[in-house]
This record gives sequence, structure tokens and C-alpha cells, in this order.
Amino acid sequence: MKSDLDFNPLAEKYQTTDQLPYRKYMEHWAYRKVLEELEPCSSLDLACGAGFYSGLLLEMGFTPVTGVDCSADMISLARQHFVENKDAQFIQSRIEDFKCETPFQLITAGWLLNYCEDTNHLEQLCIHLKSLLSPEGTMIITVDCQGEYGCNDITDTACARIYHTHPLKDGESFRMTLPVTPPLDIYAVHFDRATITQAMQKAGFSEIEWLPLAIDPKGIETLGKESWQQMITKPRIGFLKVAY
Repeated sequence: MKSDLDFNPLAEKYQTTDQLPYRKYMEHWAYRKVLEELEPCSSLDLACGAGFYSGLLLEMGFTPVTGVDCSADMISLARQHFVENKDAQFIQSRIEDFKCETPFQLITAGWLLNYCEDTNHLEQLCIHLKSLLSPEGTMIITVDCQGEYGCNDITDTACARIYHTHPLKDGESFRMTLPVTPPLDIYAVHFDRATITQAMQKAGFSEIEWLPLAIDPKGIETLGKESWQQMITKPRIGFLKVAY
């Protein structure tokens, strides 16, 4: 991923983002709806962090789960969270360096693509992802879409504050502040959805679907329908389902 990316100093604080409403009620909901359509199998959680998606995979029977992240501190937190679960293992590795003897039938990748250095790096990563996925498998990817907007286009604070004033071009980095306590600054790289789709096609994937956004009914009940309106009309998060 980006050569200057270092999540070690952020690990403890970053794991608190798991409780943000859009993560609890949009991300988990999107993944859960896909997983409900699949047969339980072994799974690979790339850029697993402290285990946000790994926990859902374990809950829904997609075991054993292998989590991979480049951050030693993130992996340490994940191991602590699931220390008593023998169906989960966590490996510190750059995603590009991780290899497996048997491809996985299910891969999850949260925010992984937004840390590529440029379009060429994105295309090479997609090729590598294909090598990790079984021909009969499914991959679900979360993509940060906030680069599609300028800060003047966004009025809600449910997701993150952004600072760029105009839509970004492929490969442009941007800063966002996540609304945790204390606030957390993260830097990511923007890639247009069409660019990501093309990179997947070049890698040899033929089934590429951007999933419609939906909210967990618990989230609507908790926060009200209006609080989610802009997240739907101006989606700042995207979910990609990919298969051979």
C-alpha cells in the first residue's frame, strides 16, 4: 500500500470507529445481506484492522477466518479481541506480499483500495486479489467515495469531515476527520468507481457489481430516517461485489 502509510500509532483510536453509525448500520448490513446468500466457507479478511469484519464472518459461520493487515498494532488488537476463538488467525503482512496455498472462497476487504499509490498500483493490487480468490469465490470490498464530492457538497457529520473543495481526480489523496472522541484524522486516496471497475476487469474479473446502499432497520429506528438521507442521496461509501 502507500509507502508512508502507518496505522500503528492510530490502532487504539482507530478501533473506536467500529462504533460509528455508518459502520454499524451500513457496512455490517451490506456485508450481512451478501453473506446470507452464500454457503459458509473459509474466509480471508484483508486490511482486517482490529477485526471489524472478522467478527461478522465468525458470527455468520464463515470459518476459519484469516485476517491480514500490515499494521503490527492492529494485528495485536485483533488477536486480543479473538484470543479465545480457535477459528480465527491474524497475520501481519503487506497485502501485496500475502500468498496462500489454497485460494479462498470468500474475501472481504475494507477500505483496502483507497490506500493504493496510483492507478497502476490499483490495477496490480486487483490482479493480486484475483490470485487469492477461488474461481467459485466471492469478494466484497468497501470503498471510500468521499473524493467524489467537495466539502461544500456535504452537510451531514455522520461519516467524516472532508477538507477538499472540489471532486478529486484518480490518485489524489485527501484528509478526513472521523467523528470519534478525540477526532481522528485519516488520509486516503481517491479512485473513481469507473476506474475501480476497469481495474477489476483488467484483472480478469467478469462479475463486478456496485451494491445498492441500504440501512439496517435498527439504524433507522435508533437515529431516524432523515439522519441517513444524505448518506443515501450522496453516498460517501460504496460496496463492491466481485467474482470470476
